[in-house]
This record gives sequence, structure tokens and C-alpha cells, in this order.
Amino acid sequence: MKKLFTISLALVLCWVCTFAAAQTTVKGKVTDASDGSAMVGVSIVVKGKLTGTTTDGDGNFTLSTNTPLPFTILLSSIGYTNQEVQVTQASQALDIKMQPSTTKLNELVVSASKVEESIMEAPVSIEKLSIKELRNTPSFDMYDAISNLKGVQVNNGSLTFSSINTRGFADMQNWRFIQLLDGMEMNAPGLNYPVGGNSGPPSVDILSIELVPGASSALYGANAFNGLLNITTKDPFNYQGFSAYVKGGVTSQEAGGTNPLLDFGARYAKAFNNKFAVKVTAGVMQGTDWTANDDSFYIDNTTATNATPEQIAALLQTPRSAPNYNAVNVYGDELSVPVNLGGGNTVNVNRTGIKEADIVNYDVQTYRFGASLHYRISEDLEVNYGFTYTQSDAILRHTTIYPLVNFDQQLHRLELKGTNFSLLGYYSVENARDSYAMLATGSFIEEGRKSSATWGADYGAAFRGEVTGVTAGDHAAARTYADRDLIPIGSDAFNQLRSATLDNPDISTGGSKFVDRTNFYNIVGNYDFTQFKDIVELQVGGNYRRF
Repeated sequence: MKKLFTISLALVLCWVCTFAAAQTTVKGKVTDASDGSAMVGVSIVVKGKLTGTTTDGDGNFTLSTNTPLPFTILLSSIGYTNQEVQVTQASQALDIKMQPSTTKLNELVVSASKVEESIMEAPVSIEKLSIKELRNTPSFDMYDAISNLKGVQVNNGSLTFSSINTRGFADMQNWRFIQLLDGMEMNAPGLNYPVGGNSGPPSVDILSIELVPGASSALYGANAFNGLLNITTKDPFNYQGFSAYVKGGVTSQEAGGTNPLLDFGARYAKAFNNKFAVKVTAGVMQGTDWTANDDSFYIDNTTATNATPEQIAALLQTPRSAPNYNAVNVYGDELSVPVNLGGGNTVNVNRTGIKEADIVNYDVQTYRFGASLHYRISEDLEVNYGFTYTQSDAILRHTTIYPLVNFDQQLHRLELKGTNFSLLGYYSVENARDSYAMLATGSFIEEGRKSSATWGADYGAAFRGEVTGVTAGDHAAARTYADRDLIPIGSDAFNQLRSATLDNPDISTGGSKFVDRTNFYNIVGNYDFTQFKDIVELQVGGNYRRF
């Protein structure tokens, strides 16, 4: 037993010595060749490996690897020519000078082919926003920054809900465009499109944003017919430490007034012995959405498409007292009540309705949280687990309107990746929570304030001259009389009626709550046969999804 223990201990010591001898530590400093200034945030990786690091505030870096000597390190930074440096001896100290580049031709992208390649070699048109460009942009969030890219149109439905469109023929509900976050599809499972700020990380954790404005269905599925947005976050091995930002401002609108706007984000990452790393991110945005106060006559899509400009102009001149008046940002006026005007004449008269601002709470918040664990099995293989949670308020404006209140989405991901392959599985689930349908809400509240039958009877009696003090044959006077005993907007009774409607998910009993707990599982795999690249460029992949 003593001999066996001695032999085992000797083997362990030999393995430790061998491991220590194989470890190579490279230190150095990276400066700008034009002026000698230290370069911050330069990406440095061992060629063909996952191992890498970045330069600190003084341009210094330390990189440890088990790769046998000699090996090559790759250096890249936006605005500079990519550089390769050969390391030939252990504990080598390097003094590297990078040459500024006046073009973006040397930028590396991955979205076009799912493998890293020069932007000039990409088979499709692709736009990229780097970490440096994101820092320098005056835009309030990443969607504002993306809107400055070539060929991009951003539809802003509300303060926290922006929809990206790259090929036209789309609105707020762009089902043919996908948004990826580190390979995960961030489209809400039930809605099947991204939900604005609810679908992205805090900007402090964004490494780059790549936009493919053309069809990408061959690599990313049918939903990418209009293109895709690929967000890559910072690797905790290469970007360590604590960082945070605070943005402040105001939103100003004549109808809604001037209101404060705040955006905060923080990130912490730590690597241990170049094998294990953790990352935590958090973000908060608070503001006041714009107040919708358009009470002009509502023209539906069919009418707008088929009517002449003269007919549309005439409709816009419809007086507010007209029996069929239906305002744009007023709800409950869609209720059409048959009214006996006398002389055998019965017409449909629309209810007066409630202004959107009297139903919707325009104060909005977005909360983001993320955490991930990363373990490098070797310099060629890494496994990681990540969790992402976002909760947001937004207003989805389309042919109908859905105020999304406390709408949340969470994702769990597990990934195994190497230098030329990746296997990613993730689970995405959304919960509409306190969201509701605006048309139904307005109609049910208006009906609860006074039944349409009673309201119509009062309207008819006043119009026929059966009410003392009300001018006969006057639609405006008849409407005013019918509205005289409505439950007052803002009263306790009105607020109770509103809450009862919004808390009820059963539309058959007067509820307008929007219930959605859709989820899906997705497994995505990709293998790149880089060893045969001189002969043929070949990738093999697969995708399995279950809703």
C-alpha cells in the first residue's frame, strides 16, 4: 500500500510539473503606431483557440495558454488593421504597434455565414456596430443607433417598443425578421417578433451588433426572410471587472408635458484561472410614453386604400357630433347603438367613448437581469449556462392596440462550443401578465358606465323632442343628454370598473386581459469543416424547435 501511494503521488507530481512546464504566459503592450498612445480594449486571441484577453486601460495584457510553442496570436480593434504576432518562447514580452486603418474592410463578422470572416468576404451585405461605435453614438438606446445604419427603417410604436425593418412591407409586427442574442432567438414565442427593449441586453454588455438586411432563411430559418439582427455580448474571460452607465434626459410633448427619462445599466465579470468565469448584468429604464390624443375621424385601412384623396379629406371633416363618429384615440366609441330618431327613422349611433389617456398609464419601466457561468474544459472546448430575464411596459400599436404591462420574457441556455462547432439548447417563455386589448377595454368600460340600451333610449327621446329643455333634432344636444349620467372618468366607481375589466381574462363576461404564456424549446447545432477549407467550404447544421 505504501509503495502504491508513493507511485501514485509521483505520477501526480509529474503531471503537475508537465502541466506547469507546458503553460506559456505572454505579456505585452499594444500602442497606436501613429502616435504611440496606449490602446484600450484590443482583442487578443490565440489563433485557432478559444483562449483570449483584451488590453487594459494602459494598453497592457497578459495571456496564458497551454498551446505548444510556437503559436500565433491575433490582434483586432475597430479602426486598425488586424495583426498576427508569432510567439516563439515562454514568458515572452511583446511590444506591439497597430496601424490605423481608414476603412472598415478588415472588420470580422459572423452573421453572414455563421463563421468568422472578413466583412469583404461575406457572401451577403452586412452592417456592423462595434463596441467603440456604440460608446460614441449619441443615441439613447441601441435601436436609435441601429436606425442610422444603411437600409434600416425603425418603426417606433412607443417609447420602449421599436421594430426593425430592412426590406420594406412591414410594420410594428415584423414576423419575418429575427433578433439573436448570442445565438438565441429573442422573438417573443407567442407574438413571433421581438418586443423592442424587452428583447435586448443592457448596452454595457454589448460587444457588437451585426445586421443582415437581406434574406437569411437558408441559415436561420423562414422567419429571417426580411433579415436578422445579431447581438453579441462580452465574453467574461476577455472583458472582466465592473462597469456601469447612467443616461438621463427628458421627453417633451405638448399633450403629455415634459417628463424625466432614465436609463441605467451595470455589468460585472470575473474569471478564475482562465478556466471558470461568471458574469452578471442588470439594467433599468424608466420614462413616460407619448400621450395619444388624436380625436380626428378614424379611417380604416380598407377605406384609406380605396378612397380618393377628396373622399378622405371629406371624411376628416366629419363633425364630432355626427352619429357615426369614431375617433382615432378614443375607445368605446366603436359601440354602435340603434336609435329611433322618430318618423320611423332608426339609425346606428356610436357611443361617445373614452380618451386613451383616461385608460392607459403612460409611465413605463423596463427591467433586465442576466447571469452566466462559463467553464473552459480545454482551450478548444467551453461549456456555458446563461439566464436572461426582462420585464417591460410597452404599447403595441397596430390595427388594434395592446398595452403590454409587466410583459416579461425569460431564457435559459446551455451551450457547448469549440473552435469550429457549437451546440446550443435554450428555453424561451413569455408571460403577458397585466397586458390587455384596448378595443375590448374601451367597449366594456363604456358599457359599464351606462348600458347601450339605456343610452340609446335617452338619445332617441332627446332627439325626438321628448325631453324638456333639449333642442329637438340636434345630435349634439341628444348626445350630451345621453351622456349626462355616465360614471365620471377618474372617479372611484370608474377606477373599479376599469380594474374589473383589466383583471378579467374572459371576454365573454366583459374581460379584456391579454393572457399569453407561450414557450418553446430550441436546439441548434453547427459544425464547420475548417480542416478542409482549402478544398471546399462546408458547414453542417441542424435545428429542432418545439412550441
